[in-house]
Amino acid sequence: MTHIRQTYLWKAIKLSLLMTVGVAIAIYIVNETINAIQVMRGGATTTAHVISADDEDREYDDGRRVAIVTVAVYEFAVDGHPFYGRTEVSQGSLSIGDILTIVYNPKDPSKNRVKGTREVLGHLFTVFLFGGMLSYFLIKTAIDRFLSLKAAKSSLDR
Repeated sequence: MTHIRQTYLWKAIKLSLLMTVGVAIAIYIVNETINAIQVMRGGATTTAHVISADDEDREYDDGRRVAIVTVAVYEFAVDGHPFYGRTEVSQGSLSIGDILTIVYNPKDPSKNRVKGTREVLGHLFTVFLFGGMLSYFLIKTAIDRFLSLKAAKSSLDR
């Protein structure tokens, strides 16, 4: 009987960990969504300076070149602390020293974008879709297995 209780306890611990990971992913998704909404709604604005601008190839999965884009890294300051961001634009649209207007989350300036762009949506969609599915699967699996484990334990205790 002691072996059965140890096995039950071990399974309960593993399922608790599974549930914890699922809930942690769900919390991360909610946090990312809140940050994205705050940045997309406007947040605060300031100016940034482009500190690097490099051309990069963009390709289809089969290797065919689609276009060359300029990837620019910009720097701005909030309350005297430096923050950075990056954006992709058509080739040659930005160069070092250019000034951009950016929008950022006042609570977390590392969450920012160039005003007029919607780059944050692609990242949010990916996190929301795949993270949401994973979180749902982990939580649902843990609950189903907890219920099965509880039913099995109840029948053994009789």
